[in-house]
Amino acid sequence: MQRKSQISIFSIFLLLVVIAAQMQFSGCASSGVSKGLTPEQQQAKKDSILQKQKIELYKLWSTGYEADKQKNFPKAVRYYRQVVEKDTIDVYGSIKYQRLGNALLQTQSTDSAEWAFKKGIALDPEKPYYYRTLGYIYRASGRHDEAVTMYIKLTELEADKAENFDLLADSYVALDDMPNAIQALQKELELQPNNKSAQEKLTGLLNASGDINEIIAAQIKMIELEPENIKYRMDLAKTYHNDAQFEAASKALNIVIAKEPENLYALELLGDCYKQLEHFNDAATTYKRILELNTNDKKNMCNLADCYTSLGRYTAALRQARKAKGNNFGQAWLSIGFVYQTAAEQRVNERGGEIKFDDKLVYEFAYKAFLQAKKDLSVKREAERFVSFLKELIPTSQDRFMHDYTLPKDEAYKWVQ
Repeated sequence: MQRKSQISIFSIFLLLVVIAAQMQFSGCASSGVSKGLTPEQQQAKKDSILQKQKIELYKLWSTGYEADKQKNFPKAVRYYRQVVEKDTIDVYGSIKYQRLGNALLQTQSTDSAEWAFKKGIALDPEKPYYYRTLGYIYRASGRHDEAVTMYIKLTELEADKAENFDLLADSYVALDDMPNAIQALQKELELQPNNKSAQEKLTGLLNASGDINEIIAAQIKMIELEPENIKYRMDLAKTYHNDAQFEAASKALNIVIAKEPENLYALELLGDCYKQLEHFNDAATTYKRILELNTNDKKNMCNLADCYTSLGRYTAALRQARKAKGNNFGQAWLSIGFVYQTAAEQRVNERGGEIKFDDKLVYEFAYKAFLQAKKDLSVKREAERFVSFLKELIPTSQDRFMHDYTLPKDEAYKWVQ
């Protein structure tokens, strides 16, 4: 029994040795085979591994892209994210971040989209798309200074695209940086001289800036772009008028009126231009045209009266002014006072400055008219200035003691009643 036991133990031991030897031989053989691969075989092995990875990425990309097309953006995000995580060999380059960012925007995940587009810039810093889209994100969230940074880079990358300068201008406007906004729009118009929208924006900014020469130049450009646009011509006329360039304004207004003969506002501005230029006959003709179109226009009755006064047609002037004086319309009383004051000043000047009692009586008519005008708050301050000036020119009690009449006897004042 003892011998059988010893043989059994020995057999087990021998079996273990054989197994160990086989394992060692097998390992050595395997190692030898691996070490024996040629460079071509090693490259083939690597290519095989890469091919498997590409196939997996393609499946993920295709699923994400299909979901994207179907507007299933949450699903698209899931698969694009996997592409981003597993694309260690950069099969899809920066486009994977573009697709992921766009899908994230559609799911309102703005912060994550921003991260994706920034990653895109890191991989492809010369791609305009990322700067344009980040600019959009920043503008939408009120981060206009960051939007400006994006759009400046965009204009550097695509310096020939006018719309990039439009985006930059809008962001500068949001920052209240008008000089840079104007500069951006001017650059846009260099690239697209016929861009009416950009020209309108530029004109608006220039109006706010107060640079009258730039405003006029911009408005003239607008007219060149659209010669039949009456609004543009009217805008130019108003700018000339506000800048006291009455000759230029009257030319612009006559073009407007030729197209729109019943444009009351244009006619009124034209009448004022003629008054300022002291072309009183032309001004009177213009105001009469207004009154033909609007017979109850009291304001322009007074304007016509003032023209007649400046022409020395005092009777006609009084007739027009008196038509407008109902309901304490102060402007009418100012016009009436202007008739008497002008007439008296003309007669005094003819005598070399000597003021006689008849002149004082006429000044008194003006004085009383201005007192009436004071009752209208809209012209009270102006009326008070005339009252103060004329107070020293009206008859004194001593004057009245020396003269026993109340209407002037001078032939120059025969129209006074």
